Amino acid sequence: MRLKGYVEDTIKEALGEDITTINDDLKRFQAQKASVREPAKPSPSEVRASEADTFQQNTLPGTPTPEEEAQLDANLRGLALTLKRDGESEEHAFERVKASKYIITFHHDTYWPFYEVKHNYGRVILTINTAHPFFSELYEPVRKMSLPQSTGEEGEGCVSEGQTGPLLALDLLLLSLARTRSRLASTSDETRKLLDNLRREWSETYRTMNT
Repeated sequence: MRLKGYVEDTIKEALGEDITTINDDLKRFQAQKASVREPAKPSPSEVRASEADTFQQNTLPGTPTPEEEAQLDANLRGLALTLKRDGESEEHAFERVKASKYIITFHHDTYWPFYEVKHNYGRVILTINTAHPFFSELYEPVRKMSLPQSTGEEGEGCVSEGQTGPLLALDLLLLSLARTRSRLASTSDETRKLLDNLRREWSETYRTMNT
């Protein structure tokens, strides 16, 4: 038995919005699971980027004044609250943020570009958009390749402390992009706007190619 065409159309019209909402929530939940990082410690890429920072040819702007240095812990505590990972206490989040100059975090927004960069309190903060095709088509497959075999076929689990390989390389590529953007954007408002336009257009071009 098959439904008449007009009956199918009526059902789809009545349930379409609910189905879309459920699909969106499911994608958000799956992306949240896929972006889990080990709590209470910087990731291998964050550690590697922080260690290499003293050897970079061009220094990052914003060296804190003595007054700012005195307020740094308080500022970092506030920042850490916005960057808490699942399973982290506020104190663990603070210690992690304090220990690393580079931080990778994740956000799910259909209208965002595939990455965002902020430079706050001496920290380069790279946010990867889990709603963008960059995450589902590239970042997440690379992450699954880098997980230990014991995590199973679903690719669940956190990135371990000793993780190396393709994911580390991809993270470092993105962190080097974030550092370069932070340094160049500080030179002038015109450069900052140019880099923001590049990020948006690059993201939309990639999204269109993956549609």
